[in-house]
Amino acid sequence: MPPSSSPSPLVGVSRPAPGVAVLTLQSPPVNLMTSQMWQALLDALTACEADPELQAVVIESGLEKDVFSAGNNVAELHPSKTTAERYAAYWRLQNTVVARILRSRLATVAALRGATPAAGCMIALCCDYRLAVESKSLRIGLNEPQIGIPVPALWRNIMARVVGEARADQMAMVGLMVPGDVALRYGLIDTLVPRPAGDESVRAAAAAVREAAVAVAVQMAKIPPFGRVATKMSSRAKVADELSDVARLDRESAGAWGMLQNSKAFDAAVSRFGVDASKSKSSKI
Repeated sequence: MPPSSSPSPLVGVSRPAPGVAVLTLQSPPVNLMTSQMWQALLDALTACEADPELQAVVIESGLEKDVFSAGNNVAELHPSKTTAERYAAYWRLQNTVVARILRSRLATVAALRGATPAAGCMIALCCDYRLAVESKSLRIGLNEPQIGIPVPALWRNIMARVVGEARADQMAMVGLMVPGDVALRYGLIDTLVPRPAGDESVRAAAAAVREAAVAVAVQMAKIPPFGRVATKMSSRAKVADELSDVARLDRESAGAWGMLQNSKAFDAAVSRFGVDASKSKSSKI
């Protein structure tokens, strides 16, 4: 993967072209969106937004496998491993980050590889443009119902902005994850990048989608920012404000906390992921 530098080792920052930065998620094995990862992404985006030379940013995976992000950290969701207060803080943080991506002054481009469920999908949905490289492992969607928890209402609404109300309902209710060709047809991604001919390596795939994403970002960076940013802000203000409404987020987290305590399907999923759901709430993550 390309070299990068950043205040946090979890999210690298590089500048492959004038006006464009690349944020590289680099937390093996699967770019789990822990509190630390969400904060690192927020800090990197904030630094890029503060740089007047930058007009666009690409978000990519730096893993040596075809995974963009495996989504949120179940150890910060399950009642056996956290507390209501820490869960509420985790929920506020992740929605703060997706709201910032959604209404960033920067043009935002997602460069996807492989598995992109749940929080990984949400990061992509909040970007202005999404590309994915072809692979058998490419799947994208809000899969929360498949592990026994509901799709957050605000996240379902963001999906609906991209794929339409009826399709968002159909996908969210069953936690549907779709392959690349279907994602392209549904509008979940805007471009499906061909796998490099004669080279099936992860590095080649990563380079191909990165190159294509940077090319899109370069073109978007050339658009006069005043009109682009003003249009973006006006069209996304309502949903971004909802994502930043702390009182609403706290109500949602309180309701979700109760559901999480009574989901046997989620208990089973947590056990599959290697988290011992039998330990007390005081156990450390």
